[in-house]
Amino acid sequence: MNKLSITLPLILIFLFLGWFQVTEGQDFSCGDTVEHGGYSYPTVEIGNQCWFAEDLQYDSGCIENDWASGNACDTGGYDGFLYQWPAAMDGSNEERAQGICPNDWHIPTDTDWHILENYLATGDCDPLRDDWECVPAGDQLRDSEVEGWCYSSPCGESGFNALPSGGRLPDGSLMGVDEDSLFWSSSTDNSDIYIRVISVWEQNTVSRFAMDTPSFGISVRCIETLEIEHTLTYIAGEGGSIIGEANQTVSFGEDGSEVTASPNEGYEFDEWSDGVTSESRTDTNVTEDIEVTALFSEEEELLPEGPEWTFQIETTGNSQDFIFYTEDAEMNIYWGDGVNEPFIGSDYVSHTYSNQGTYNITLEGTATRVAFCNSWNCANTTPELLYDILTPIPAEFGLTSAKKCFLEQN
Repeated sequence: MNKLSITLPLILIFLFLGWFQVTEGQDFSCGDTVEHGGYSYPTVEIGNQCWFAEDLQYDSGCIENDWASGNACDTGGYDGFLYQWPAAMDGSNEERAQGICPNDWHIPTDTDWHILENYLATGDCDPLRDDWECVPAGDQLRDSEVEGWCYSSPCGESGFNALPSGGRLPDGSLMGVDEDSLFWSSSTDNSDIYIRVISVWEQNTVSRFAMDTPSFGISVRCIETLEIEHTLTYIAGEGGSIIGEANQTVSFGEDGSEVTASPNEGYEFDEWSDGVTSESRTDTNVTEDIEVTALFSEEEELLPEGPEWTFQIETTGNSQDFIFYTEDAEMNIYWGDGVNEPFIGSDYVSHTYSNQGTYNITLEGTATRVAFCNSWNCANTTPELLYDILTPIPAEFGLTSAKKCFLEQN
């Protein structure tokens, strides 16, 4: 009997018994099991992510460590270990670290968690929240086989199978078993570590919480490490151009480079098509393709020349408004940043300066009043005098009052 005739029946037997598993280095398709540390973990695809469908119970040696060391792990209320953060990260402090996950997998980032919960949510799901949101992701992430764990139906349809394993306090004692499911991320903010919490007390929501105690012991899930790239496309509408790299490719979670919408002569920048109002923008923490258009409009034709009054302002921050009220005006306004506009009538006039700096504003024409005031209600009242305008006002400008201040955008 030749070698092939022996090998083929063995392969058929292995296939029949389901003994083939994916180990590190083999081709993998989400839904396959992954062997890690002598245990086989089921995986599940949720949206465009692939997750372990069980809590990690990998012993990197942490089970032997004393809990007081801050680098230990121990059992929880259900299958899976509870890890102190240094043990989960395997000594790393880097976001998206492999930690104690197998090769090609990593400890989820704060962004990874938000993509998951936002995919399952129908309600508000703020990625920067410090609260319970993302209905009904809380129920969709639970293991529906645990009695009393689900809040509503359907429950557990995502296949994530979160268990109420609770956590271990810094003294090693268990808490929250049958009540809470807590998971580490690899993302930090100074000394805080972002975690996710699902609780029997908080219905079908998910909490994003900044944990300041890395010696707390909670669960770990692994997520597949995919090298995803996204495209950033910046298009100039009629009347302008893009300064900077208009077509960019960035890796998932990385930042793009700055681009600026530059109006042609006779045009002014309005906004980007996604509502961003600053001419310059840098898209950060990119998790999807972005395509936006810079929108421009023709500048209004200026009025004939007249008397001029020029004064200087200094903005103290980015995106700062300068506001004044004028009566019986027929004048051109030169804002000092390349934007010029005519104005006729009695009303508020405002302009937003994108960048901090010093600007020379010129009013050309006539008006009976120009009030630079400390609020929007200065039309019919005498505004508070904050400080005098130092530049003399030409008599031919015809002003009866002139006062000024700044109103910063919050």
